[in-house]
Amino acid sequence: NAEYMGAFAQIPEFMSIDQSKVVKIFSVILILFSFALCISSFVTAKQCYVKPCFEGDGQDMLWSIDGGRSFHVVFLALVCFVHSITAYWILFKIAFDELKYGMLVAKTIILALALFTQAVYYGQQSTLLAELKDHLAGTAFYENNKYCVGNETTCAGNGHSCTWVPAFDSCQRTMYVNNDTRSKFDAVTAFSVLLSIFQLTFAFLLVLWKAQFTSQTSTTPDRIPSQSRVSFAVPQTQVQQQQQQQQRYANDFQDGEDSTVSYQSDNLRL
Repeated sequence: NAEYMGAFAQIPEFMSIDQSKVVKIFSVILILFSFALCISSFVTAKQCYVKPCFEGDGQDMLWSIDGGRSFHVVFLALVCFVHSITAYWILFKIAFDELKYGMLVAKTIILALALFTQAVYYGQQSTLLAELKDHLAGTAFYENNKYCVGNETTCAGNGHSCTWVPAFDSCQRTMYVNNDTRSKFDAVTAFSVLLSIFQLTFAFLLVLWKAQFTSQTSTTPDRIPSQSRVSFAVPQTQVQQQQQQQQRYANDFQDGEDSTVSYQSDNLRL
């Protein structure tokens, strides 16, 4: 029975979790996924729903990711990337600060919600392209274009995706649904969802395991990080240097007093 009790007593040791290591792994994952979202956002910006793109005034904005939406998706991806690097820096590279820690948790939750809304939007855009392709059923969109002129014989020879359309009895610019754009939308949607989930989980862990990063509630910025969450030599802070200097002064003063007492004793003996 004693052996069984000893074995059960050791179970918590095996089931213990290195909290700082788990948070560090989450931080690295967030950096990698944020970088992937940046790449996806760069290639998604200014993409057209059809190929080739509409060229008419206003039509080119309706049938593409226009400048405003391009700025939004790129800007949010860059903010996520910077936030992930900043989170790692705050947690593992500098002294603990209550204000910085609280702001980190709040920003993580806000970014998670923003990423979720972005995932919903680009998922809907991907569905839109799929519905347009089904609606066309192998046909195309047509546009009156200044480059598409001529008759049935000369229409297709000008190099601007022009086709003679008997239904319109005219030369029209022919455009098909851009499947490449849909795949880019799917990538932005996937990385946004993953980042949203990991950001929320990351924020939950920071709230749950706050004691791992500070042993007491303090806003003193010069308190060094816990040794369990750093793997580098922490430089001495100004407060520590002052304390050591004061200790040296005290030792020198004590040595001086001992010398004076010894000198007085010698004089008395003389």
